Amino acid sequence: MSANYGVTVIFGRDQVKKYEYGESFSAEENELYVKRFEFASQLEMEAFRLGLEAGEGWMELEILDDEVVFTAQNLKNNIK
Repeated sequence: MSANYGVTVIFGRDQVKKYEYGESFSAEENELYVKRFEFASQLEMEAFRLGLEAGEGWMELEILDDEVVFTAQNLKNNIK
């Protein structure tokens, strides 16, 4: 994949506060809390950012399914 677009994210409440106050991160903090995500298109990057923004402010999350496609048939089959 050729990465033409990217987003760098700081994870962790304490690390975000350090960034906002202009404080430096240790090498360990950079490795643990600063992550770079790269994408082949602007659309992919924007979708990722929307997902991040939706989760902002939550302490923790768990991704349950990578893909769930609902059709009339599988909805009917799952109703008991």
